[in-house]
Amino acid sequence: MMTFNRDESQRIKLIRTIAVCLIVVTHISQEYKTGIEEWTNTGVQIFLIISGFLLGQKRPEKWGTWFRDRFIRLIPSYYAILILTAGFYGIFLGTNIINLQFISHFSMLHFLIFPEYPVWGGHLWYITAIVICYGLFPLLCKIRDMPLTYFLLIIFFAAPALAVFFRHTPFPYRLSADIYAFIAGFAAARLFGTKIPSYATAISLGISFSALCLRGAVLSVATDQSFVNEIMYFAMPWIRVSLGFSLFLIFYSPVFNRLAYMKFADFTDKYSYEIFLSHKNFILGPLSLLHISPIQPLNVAAAVILSVLLAVFIQKTSNRISRM
Repeated sequence: MMTFNRDESQRIKLIRTIAVCLIVVTHISQEYKTGIEEWTNTGVQIFLIISGFLLGQKRPEKWGTWFRDRFIRLIPSYYAILILTAGFYGIFLGTNIINLQFISHFSMLHFLIFPEYPVWGGHLWYITAIVICYGLFPLLCKIRDMPLTYFLLIIFFAAPALAVFFRHTPFPYRLSADIYAFIAGFAAARLFGTKIPSYATAISLGISFSALCLRGAVLSVATDQSFVNEIMYFAMPWIRVSLGFSLFLIFYSPVFNRLAYMKFADFTDKYSYEIFLSHKNFILGPLSLLHISPIQPLNVAAAVILSVLLAVFIQKTSNRISRM
């Protein structure tokens, strides 16, 4: 098992902080319809790449213990936000959101079942994606020990294989691309360990530039809106993965060591998962605080602060439950 030195660990924290900020900025932009979200919507893919990269350094000996630890971290906070969201909608809006779709979210495989995003939890597709990634992890560990040529071939063909496998699910290309983000992070760990070489970072700059150009081309390719929507449906998930992977490699560079030691990065990293879970209630949908006053910066500050406070509460409560 590879171990990270202090600088590398701090850079991972920085990248996770950047991912959280991108997610929050994306959803704020969606609510205000600024258009910025088309360029910042890659934060969740970075989360998945980080997960693959970190797990790619590990060799679990007891799979039962490993899965238990993963789900102890994943489930309590997730279930807490589901219950709190139902309470918020009932108390503040008088709306009962408890239906079959809501109940399916407790299975964590809801994104394989229902063909639409619920207004109260559209961002929770991530849970389905990460659960599937955890399920794939033992298989990836076996592939990791193959000769490098075979390993690279399998990683290369994993992309079309995932697209085919998930073709009958409600969101096949999004789900397959996001799972591939996890695989890409795992592949980087197999190839480089914890020390990503400078040439890989240099290549990532080219990937980032190409992904941004391709994203711009997709957004402006035609006047036929239906045609644009089809291209975005198929292409955008893979563009986001490419951009997310390149950003991960760029900010993992030692150039960002000083930035990585900011206290802000330590705090945000600690509560990143819970901030992701909680923020949408205050930013998007009928509970959004972004229109409570005519002063947009004040509204944004209120939404972000309450998201963070709820995240801290959820994590502390979940930790107590986990220790019981």
